Amino acid sequence: MARIDPTALVYGTFAALFGLAVGSFVNVVVHRLPFGGMRSLSGRSRCPRCSASIAWYDNIPVFAFLALRGRCRACSAPISPRYPVVEAICAALFVAAWWTTPGDPARSVHAYSLLLIVRWVVLAALLALAIIDLDLRILPDEITISGMVVGPIAAALAPELLTTTKSAELLASAVENDRVRAVLVSLGGLLVGAGSVALIRSVGTRAASRRRDYRLAPSDDGSRVDAFLARQPPRRSKRQVRALIDEGHVMILRGGTAPAIPVQGVAETVRSGDVVRVTLLREAMGFGDVKLQGAIGAFVGPEGSLLVLALASVSGAVVGVLNLARLALTLRLRAARRGRKRAPVWPVARAAGAAIPFGPFLAVGAASVLLCRRSITDALVDLFGSPPR
Repeated sequence: MARIDPTALVYGTFAALFGLAVGSFVNVVVHRLPFGGMRSLSGRSRCPRCSASIAWYDNIPVFAFLALRGRCRACSAPISPRYPVVEAICAALFVAAWWTTPGDPARSVHAYSLLLIVRWVVLAALLALAIIDLDLRILPDEITISGMVVGPIAAALAPELLTTTKSAELLASAVENDRVRAVLVSLGGLLVGAGSVALIRSVGTRAASRRRDYRLAPSDDGSRVDAFLARQPPRRSKRQVRALIDEGHVMILRGGTAPAIPVQGVAETVRSGDVVRVTLLREAMGFGDVKLQGAIGAFVGPEGSLLVLALASVSGAVVGVLNLARLALTLRLRAARRGRKRAPVWPVARAAGAAIPFGPFLAVGAASVLLCRRSITDALVDLFGSPPR
């Protein structure tokens, strides 16, 4: 039996316990930040049902949940098992970060500690963002924009985060200082990350958007544009029409010819022969994903950012297809029970499962690159061959 290194055991145990504690705070961030901002993170934890304050000994990660058998001590309301699961995942991520962080803490305590702390902070933020996006389909600016600001600062404090990347090697001859080189790589990763996702978002939104033209009949001469659109299929309320006009999605082609003129307000009138053009935008992804990928790029560099995007896209596509298949199978079984043999299964499944949050896939890809970039690149080289020189 191999001898256990006591030093490694102590460090690993500390990483796990510290990860459990940070995971408890991640639960607080997920629960409070989207609704109350940064100020809501302070204060005692309370039961969401009876509002009783939670004592410190009932707030011990994982162990308190097991001791209370998953119920509030005051009102016996069930406690979501997600709380200990998130704490355990955070502990596992912290141990993995400790295990994969290069360097020897016994020789260079300062540099090693800074690098490890940066990786821990990034992993905790990614975990919080993934859960919030799954729950609410939002990515709070308090984390994403902060990541874009903190990334270059972290690169300056812990240059080992990015000095081993290909971009840093290319800059080695031009920039000798490791800290300056790491900051430049971080800024490059921020621009590449945010720019690549912004481009995908723009192209995808244009491809998914739909445009519809409505030609006015003589009987519509002099009608208000909002009243005219409210009568057209598909039926829309006046509030929906006003929203389309206010957001600039309604244009008028006077006499049915170009150029298209934006509608200035709901009271604008239209004449027979005019064409009212409505553009229905369907965003391929939210702008929060752009900011998240910019923050990720600031910590992993330009090529790491593209690798994260590739991993997220592939995993997202696989999960999306599996989700559609699951929905289609469920609908097929329901239709079979009701005796419908030719029910429109796939169109309904596509409508129900077409949109899935992309943030969790970006978070998983970023954590993978942050923890085992070398193993991933080696596996890709073995799979596709080394790139041409």
